[in-house]
Amino acid sequence: MSSPDEVPTPTYYSPSAATIAGNQDLITPILIRLPTKSLVRFKSVSKQWRSLISSHHFSLFHFTQNHKCNGLFLLAPDYKIRYKLLSLQTHQDSSSNPSYFSLNLDNALLGIQILQSCCGLLLCSSTNVTFENPNYYVCNPVTKKYKCLPPQPNLWTPAAEEAIFWFVLAFDPFRSVNNYRVVCLRVHNYAMIEVVDSIWIYNSVMGNWRAVSDDPFQVPSTVMFSKGVYWNGTILWPNIKKVDVSSCDIQELLCYDIDPEIFRMIPMPPVEGKTNFAECEYFGESCGHLHLVYKHKSGEFDVFEMERDYSKWVLKFHFDSRNLNFMSENQPSPLLVLNLVSGMDEGESYLLLSESGRIICCKFWDGRVKEVSETPDGAIDNVLLEHYWCSSINYHQYMETLFLPG
Repeated sequence: MSSPDEVPTPTYYSPSAATIAGNQDLITPILIRLPTKSLVRFKSVSKQWRSLISSHHFSLFHFTQNHKCNGLFLLAPDYKIRYKLLSLQTHQDSSSNPSYFSLNLDNALLGIQILQSCCGLLLCSSTNVTFENPNYYVCNPVTKKYKCLPPQPNLWTPAAEEAIFWFVLAFDPFRSVNNYRVVCLRVHNYAMIEVVDSIWIYNSVMGNWRAVSDDPFQVPSTVMFSKGVYWNGTILWPNIKKVDVSSCDIQELLCYDIDPEIFRMIPMPPVEGKTNFAECEYFGESCGHLHLVYKHKSGEFDVFEMERDYSKWVLKFHFDSRNLNFMSENQPSPLLVLNLVSGMDEGESYLLLSESGRIICCKFWDGRVKEVSETPDGAIDNVLLEHYWCSSINYHQYMETLFLPG
């Protein structure tokens, strides 16, 4: 007698099922509708399925049909580099707490830090006990595949002792499904300016770093290199200015065009409908869209989207938080923008807000509000509820894709 845990062996054979399973034209439309994690398991069904699911063409086809944010990585508020994965899937229990997510790459002694998320791939770094020469990785958190980037030659020199290194992952599968780039800037900080004295680019196809420029150039010290965003073939860093004692706004954008490999500073495109009393709460990319979120002192929020030609920001959504019933009545806390998630259409887009230890989803289309996570002790918010421009990067979008990091 077989044990309860054993899977019974089928006693029948279906020629029609075997025909479908072996016909790539028939099985592909079925497989692309399945979740990424299921496809990872289905690679073991047959060599044909493994070859199909692992192909660049299938990965892009599946991404096109499932282009969405599945969750957020939240940095845990302790002295360890640990992340909690907050699921944004509708089938998940909305009141469940985030679970810890492990990124054990090469047995890093002090853990792995996520630097950036881009189309399902994560740019990460690890630190050794001496805090010197960290390793950098590009990984897929779903497939657990990763690529350890080779050391950058001539980057760690005596001139680098006082420098800060900023890394940005540039990956757009619609431009090249099997090629991503990592841009590294070496920046020296002075009183009112910063000097970028070295630029290196890692190309995943070539598998090496290449020095782009050793000619130093100056940028304002207010450029937020920690907020670098890859969008529309360009890396964008906001240059902020103080509006008053407690608020900031974006003055201009430092741009690095990947293909021409050119730096340029462009004035901030017009923001239609923005008032002088609104503060920029968010600047980021989601599912191919670049967004700004402004918060008014009255509690109103405006969501803007950049036109593809950089001509202007267009108002996409407006809501008044004073009309929402989730605000704490006894001890009101500031309502801050945590992230903005774009869907395949506007009806699937929403804001993630944080208030009083809760993470709340506000739909664009109808203004519906849903609580997606609650931490009774407010532990997550102790780290996350900081001013956007002053806080370190503590959250990253999680997308389930099949793209290979190398």
